[in-house]
Amino acid sequence: MEKRSKIVVCFCLLIAVALIMRLIPMPAGIYGVTPMYAMAIFGGVVFKKDKKYAFLLPLLSFFICDVVVEVLFKLGAWSTPGFYEGQLINYILFALLTVIGFGVKKPGIVSVGIASLVAPTIFYILSNLSVWAFAGFYPMTADGLKGCYIAGFPFYFPYSLLSTLVFSAILFGVYSLYKAKSKALHLSHS
Repeated sequence: MEKRSKIVVCFCLLIAVALIMRLIPMPAGIYGVTPMYAMAIFGGVVFKKDKKYAFLLPLLSFFICDVVVEVLFKLGAWSTPGFYEGQLINYILFALLTVIGFGVKKPGIVSVGIASLVAPTIFYILSNLSVWAFAGFYPMTADGLKGCYIAGFPFYFPYSLLSTLVFSAILFGVYSLYKAKSKALHLSHS
């Protein structure tokens, strides 16, 4: 399979996983279970040499999921819209998380594990900061900022950390197996 075909297959599979996870109803109180943070890290690591694909992977996945959810919402089959005010910040933050993947020199358990903890932490800090600064829900005071972080914490942060660790293990594990199998096939044909 040529390189371009591998990239297309990789994108399609990851987009399908992202969409499926977005559409699985979670029990009440569980939010932020998503492969998107792991996909951003994965894109930054795997497509480091071709940065357009590194950024395209999470952003295109995110956008396609939002389009599908928006269509379902318009049809009355989903309770929340796919597009909403202030969403551009999320796209910018996912692009930033891809840069974390660029910082992973050699993907391994420790380096990917650290990136998987850093990415959702940065997203939590910056997304809540943007809610406080731009949404008008909280007073523009230190107590308002603290209240915003406290209110956002239980909804997304613990589950985004856990799901990023799990999805990173899956993505990088499957990728590592694929590379090992490809190398073995290449060696056997030499």
